[in-house]
Amino acid sequence: MTKFDQAMKESLEDTINSNLYQIKTERTFAVKGIDVEMDYSLIDKGVHISDDFISIVFDGTFHPASFDDSSITRDYSTMPYYDPLGRHLQVLFSEYSMKSILKTVVDSNLIQYNSTLSSDEIESLISDFTDPFGAQDEVLVIFKSANSTEFEPEVSIDQSKADYKF
Repeated sequence: MTKFDQAMKESLEDTINSNLYQIKTERTFAVKGIDVEMDYSLIDKGVHISDDFISIVFDGTFHPASFDDSSITRDYSTMPYYDPLGRHLQVLFSEYSMKSILKTVVDSNLIQYNSTLSSDEIESLISDFTDPFGAQDEVLVIFKSANSTEFEPEVSIDQSKADYKF
């Protein structure tokens, strides 16, 4: 592998950065029949070259195509550039990007699980279920996340873990 000196690295970084800034940074596509839009941007100088790797760091949002995104505060903050224990190609998502993805998934009702349970099984989750509803053999239970107008989904990412609340 060719070793780059600092001037070569900076020149290559500048060339890649300028070419990436010319690429369309908004894409619209369908997910389970719902038109969604992804917009993204390089952060700062998003291309970083070392002797061991090249990283290209983007940040962005993901939302329904019909959503008016003019009120979104863009938060293209810096992210870690490289995990030395990772593979040759690593994809890093910022906490901000993951929040916009999770909010879209929640608001588009893509998280839903239906199950038929007995009232005894439901009572293990909801005490005194049979008091108002009586004993029943088959109850259709629909598990789904609350809409983000009722409960804002949250994502917390740090060096050791990622927590998703929805």
